Amino acid sequence: MKKVLTILLSSLLVLSLAIIAYADSITVTRAEWLSALETEFELGADDIALFPESFTQEPNAPATREFAATTVNYFVGYELNQGLAYSFTDAEDVSDKNSAEFAVKNSLISLEEGKFLPNAMLTAEERDNMLSSAKTVWTQPYTMVLPDGEDYARVSGFTPEADGLGIRHTLYIPKKLGGKPVEYIDNNAFQNNTQIRFVNIPNTVISIGSNAFSGC
Repeated sequence: MKKVLTILLSSLLVLSLAIIAYADSITVTRAEWLSALETEFELGADDIALFPESFTQEPNAPATREFAATTVNYFVGYELNQGLAYSFTDAEDVSDKNSAEFAVKNSLISLEEGKFLPNAMLTAEERDNMLSSAKTVWTQPYTMVLPDGEDYARVSGFTPEADGLGIRHTLYIPKKLGGKPVEYIDNNAFQNNTQIRFVNIPNTVISIGSNAFSGC
């Protein structure tokens, strides 16, 4: 009886491991990836309308590692400083090198033997790993104020990349910070941030303080 039970438990363990391995290897379509990104980043129809047309083409095609990195970096706007080398050895195969470097630098995607593998299909496991970290990477540079007893957030500042490797030229200000809608951008919040080239202000914002973008 014990022998039968041992065999049964071993079989169940093998089956469980096989199921987990299968789930981790399931590829994700472009439409599924964008849907997950919309949910995680709390995007609305107005945000989706700003997507480049290339994002929504071939929705049933598998989402690749490069496609995932590009769509996340669309909101972050990271660019590697000129003259610095990429951390992956297959840069000639990567079209969007800035987004690939952003994903690697922030541990959203792991290199495989030093390669980014841009055309490799994104697995469910990679999707979950990316989404669990991407929103933090996106929102972390923003300094927020959560007034006591109020159901809104204020953006009071922005801290540019300080590692000397890259900068953010595009700011896609989140709709929510600290779980609350961003309704105010404070005075001088982004003042003299000369790195900024483009800013998208969410439709939740009802007031922008004086000199908020002065000198940008």
